[in-house]
Amino acid sequence: MTTRNDPRREVGSWVETKATAVTCEAECRRRYGALWNSKMVQGVISEVLVTPGFRTNRSTTNIKAQYYLGGGTFRVKTLNIRRVKLFAPSALNITNRNCEISNLDQASLSLLPREEAHSDYPKETQTPIPYTPIPPIPMDIHPGLAQVTGNNNGDENTGLDSEDQPTDRDVAPDADAHGTFWYNDSNATKCQMNGEVSFRPWGVKNTVGEIFGQGTDSRRSVSCLDYFLMMFPTTTLNTMSDETSKVLSSMGQKEISNGEMLKFFGVLILATRFEFSARASLWSTRSTSKYVPAPAFGRTGMSRERFDKVWQCLRWTKRADHLSAEMGNESVRWTMVDGFVQQFNAHRENRFRPSDLLCVDESISRWYGQGGHWINHGLPMYVAIDRKPENGCEIHNTACGRSSIMLRLRLVKTAAEEALNGERHRETLHGTMILKYLVQPWTMSDRIWLQQRN
Repeated sequence: MTTRNDPRREVGSWVETKATAVTCEAECRRRYGALWNSKMVQGVISEVLVTPGFRTNRSTTNIKAQYYLGGGTFRVKTLNIRRVKLFAPSALNITNRNCEISNLDQASLSLLPREEAHSDYPKETQTPIPYTPIPPIPMDIHPGLAQVTGNNNGDENTGLDSEDQPTDRDVAPDADAHGTFWYNDSNATKCQMNGEVSFRPWGVKNTVGEIFGQGTDSRRSVSCLDYFLMMFPTTTLNTMSDETSKVLSSMGQKEISNGEMLKFFGVLILATRFEFSARASLWSTRSTSKYVPAPAFGRTGMSRERFDKVWQCLRWTKRADHLSAEMGNESVRWTMVDGFVQQFNAHRENRFRPSDLLCVDESISRWYGQGGHWINHGLPMYVAIDRKPENGCEIHNTACGRSSIMLRLRLVKTAAEEALNGERHRETLHGTMILKYLVQPWTMSDRIWLQQRN
């Protein structure tokens, strides 16, 4: 193929390249999981940039294209022509792509490929999938919608007579479950079948019962530390300080107070704002770039040696002096955090007033150490999911849909451990049992629950 006949040099041609060349590694891992390093994305050329050389007769050709990452997201990227390949979209790919991005705006729709864009492309012998329109929904299955549409003699808005209106006998249901007919209707899913739910503002109570929420502290009289102490259980802070001090004393170190424990939490939160390879570099006073100041965590009042000692001796809850001999090794390891989770759930239930919108989902707490149910060391239940960017401890949680504040946690343990604790019931599905546990404090409270469907 000569340079003049190269379709990659024509505006409107389709090309493909690796996803890592278009966006960052973190987004590739989040979108494509285990295929983040090999995923190919397609795009349409919008501009061809040819830059002549100053000292040589060779020119550099760059391709500016708009690539489709999936989920209705486009990204414009300029790459060297050697990093892109020619892509010939088949009729089947075009049909699937049109179905996926049917909700995009007109500017994005103009980038869709045309079947006859280049006559040099090889013709595909595969026939496209025929389009079957979705039948209209009979109005008598939704009484609320039938009252809004008007009279039965004719529809003034659409110009359709009553004879043209579909009925139950004209449209077959998509599913039949226990005598109930189900139809594919996107608009009906937005109707509130159980009645209207009133809006509820979220808020958190302090020790005297005063509620703070969105827009209540206009004078900013409450500091960030005060808000943190409202959300963090006081008994847990005292327990962590006492148990950590016992371990520090056994190693000949100074005991830790509640104030120093809060300072330790602050250093942990501050460390999430920096990108580093070694934790010790956060206390360095020398900057790696003239544009970025040195972290110099020593200005926080906690030295690196003290931080390492507290990190080594940190305890989250109080454990029994004599554990039962019937407890397995996994149960013993879970006792190091079970008390913390229980106190967290009880505190949020008593102090936080959620809004009218609550969400149930799962999250991952990254674990860098050893673990797994096959060894008696480290994290008892190590979870690795392809759709998650990180691996570690899986946690089922409940959150307020308007404030994004966690309300209730449940650690995911092995099936044997859950059966031992009575968390598995044969008469109840496992997913139903988890949902009942997460929503138990707010059952029958006239709130909307959102749950991810797997």
